[in-house]
Amino acid sequence: MESSSLHWGCCVLGKDSDEFIKCCHCSKVFHRDCIIDVVDDSESDGWSCPLCRSLKPRRGNNDETAISKKPQNAKQPSKRNPKRPARASPEPASAIPSPSNEDIRNIIRTEVRNLLPELTKSMTVVNTELRSIRDEIQSFKDSLDFMNRQYEDIIKEQKRNAEMMNTLKDNNLQLTKTVQELTVRLSDLEQKSRENNIEIQCVPENKSKNLTKTITTIAGVVGCTITEDDIVNCTRVAKVNPTTTRPRSIIVQLIKLDQA
Repeated sequence: MESSSLHWGCCVLGKDSDEFIKCCHCSKVFHRDCIIDVVDDSESDGWSCPLCRSLKPRRGNNDETAISKKPQNAKQPSKRNPKRPARASPEPASAIPSPSNEDIRNIIRTEVRNLLPELTKSMTVVNTELRSIRDEIQSFKDSLDFMNRQYEDIIKEQKRNAEMMNTLKDNNLQLTKTVQELTVRLSDLEQKSRENNIEIQCVPENKSKNLTKTITTIAGVVGCTITEDDIVNCTRVAKVNPTTTRPRSIIVQLIKLDQA
């Protein structure tokens, strides 16, 4: 059909190569691009233009297709856009079946079954980590028990040492007292033993002479009667100053001092 034999109801720039739709009442053709609403091919045979629908008595029909007017001097595009695909009207909400309880349970079972291997793997990793932590805690506990035993042994040993120190302190005090007493007694004994001793100085030393006879001779010279029986012991003592030329002193121990 040539464009000159078509009676356009939207604009006069149409060609026979353009996509259009024809009104079933007035036989006017309209560009699909000029129609705002989408009309399927199955509805194109009984389609009515807005003018024809306006002449009909209104019965609540909302199928009023609006037309986008084009200016008379508008240029024809070199290439038209492809036809937009028809949009299927969504099914009513009542037509979609709601899932049953069994379907919900099956979905839950499937999801749980899918998550079970990953959950098992995660639990295995967690158990491994917990086992390691448990071993470390047990090792720490063993070390702590050992340290507690060592500490208790140290406390016991310290207590024994304290008791021993107290005992040694008491013994030391007793020994100190005993030593003091013995020192006094020894001093008294030494003093008493020296009561029967006489010291003779500046007697020339002669190894060939008998020291006892020398003592008796000296006693006779000074007017004292001393026999050899009265002498317990006589000897020369070491010099205080070894470099001096003074003879060593003679210590004579008598039986009784009154004999001298």
